[in-house]
Amino acid sequence: WLGGNIGFHEHSTLENPELLSKWKLSLMSDPCMLTTDLCLAPISELAGCVYHEKEESCHKALQHLLGGDFSIKRSKEEKKEKSFFKFNKKVTTRMEAIFPPKVKENESCFPGSGLITILKDGAASDIQLKHLQVGSLVQTKNGF
Repeated sequence: WLGGNIGFHEHSTLENPELLSKWKLSLMSDPCMLTTDLCLAPISELAGCVYHEKEESCHKALQHLLGGDFSIKRSKEEKKEKSFFKFNKKVTTRMEAIFPPKVKENESCFPGSGLITILKDGAASDIQLKHLQVGSLVQTKNGF
């Protein structure tokens, strides 16, 4: 496996909760970038991968249980995912993750015209997101 302190890369780490906890903490100082894309999918699709004949019945059970139309939602999610991956190409280095390519305002989750509260000269001030700078103190639910 990759990431974290290499000293914990042993089978015994998986069997010892204390060692596993220490390895997880070591991931904060030595993380590893994911090499695959992750996405959400209805459990019925996973069931269909194992037992193809069960996918449809599982899908109907989810619709009945949750009271939703997953086909419409799935379509919206696919469009959103395609839009997301249009400007979020595969990231292979930390620098690419830190400094993603610029996107057009209408493709962004956070439009440049959106407002955000920052702390400037000791006072709270609202600015447009496009004027946000690295190092700005941004208000969160826990303060600045």
